[in-house]
Amino acid sequence: MIEAARIAGILRPGLDTSQAPPGMAATREQELTLDDIAGRHGASRTQVILAWLLSRSPITFAIPGTSSVAHLEENIAAADLRLTEDDIARLDKLA
Repeated sequence: MIEAARIAGILRPGLDTSQAPPGMAATREQELTLDDIAGRHGASRTQVILAWLLSRSPITFAIPGTSSVAHLEENIAAADLRLTEDDIARLDKLA
């Protein structure tokens, strides 16, 4: 599974990760894969990651933090995002 410490870097496009500790920044492959899947679904990276986490188990309960109503609404919308089997397999490979 993608480590929680790395998620912030993966979810924020354009984030300067040059000062991140080794292994903590998103790889180019991770960024490209997330952007491709998000683009095809008309979703954000955050929504893709949350949808992927929810697809992992019927008893998964994701509790993302948020600082605004807009982010809360975006996070809730991730529950309706239906990833394909190929999407899930590609995301699993990133973990």
